[in-house]
Amino acid sequence: MTTLHPDKVPASRSGRSLLAVMDAAAREAGLIIKNGYGNHGRQRFKGPRDLVTEIDTRSEKTIAERLKLEFPGFGFLGEETGHAPGTTGFDWVVDPLDGTRNFILRIPMFCVSIALTRNRRPVAGVIFDVLHDESFAAEAGRGVTVNGVPLELERPGSLQETVVGYDLSRDTAKALAMLEVIQRLEPTVQSVRGLGSTALGLAYAGAGRLHMYVSWGGAWDVAAGLVIAREGGAEVVDRLGGEATIDSGGYIVAEKRVLSEFLELSSDLIFRDPRFGNTRR
Repeated sequence: MTTLHPDKVPASRSGRSLLAVMDAAAREAGLIIKNGYGNHGRQRFKGPRDLVTEIDTRSEKTIAERLKLEFPGFGFLGEETGHAPGTTGFDWVVDPLDGTRNFILRIPMFCVSIALTRNRRPVAGVIFDVLHDESFAAEAGRGVTVNGVPLELERPGSLQETVVGYDLSRDTAKALAMLEVIQRLEPTVQSVRGLGSTALGLAYAGAGRLHMYVSWGGAWDVAAGLVIAREGGAEVVDRLGGEATIDSGGYIVAEKRVLSEFLELSSDLIFRDPRFGNTRR
């Protein structure tokens, strides 16, 4: 896949690096989230199983304002506010609080996800795990860092050695399709883990904490995580085994040999069927 090298991104107004700007915006939003943990104000359903709180919207507003100050010509795609076009071909793709239900229930697995895309291809990503104070960051061609420290990873070379992460879906048909995947994998792999945050799952896969990750997800869930997973040395494909984009809908992340084993093992499953719906959820 051809991606724009981050050096081609216009300079920020403050002169800070791209990832420094993204990390600062994520951490500012993270402070809002941390202060609202256990006291999140009003919540509502924007879909049958899709919760949003005042904290989600405040977090997104803060991120949008901070990024616009630094890069005024960039567009913005946020989960809560939709798309505001820019003039440069660059767009921020933001999930201000991925794992909202975990956040509401005080399950400490949620994060802020900020990606920069050019023509819908991710070129940089930051995922900030608020409660654990961990910032996963990557630029195309420059590797992965956690809180600024570069990672050197070794990945297992067989499906039998892997710990697999997954997330379901608010859509029942998709959730059942993913459960079929897990049922197929469980007798073969070391262990499986459900997280409740697609972005954090991709960050963990990029950092080698999960050896494989399988999920559905929309653009704001996955845009930052795709960069981080790839820069961490993992293969990232869509559910059909082709090139994954922020619009693919279904994702598989693994080491190359592990991925090959999984694609063979799962070839007859609904998750892999091109006729099965591939919308956001």
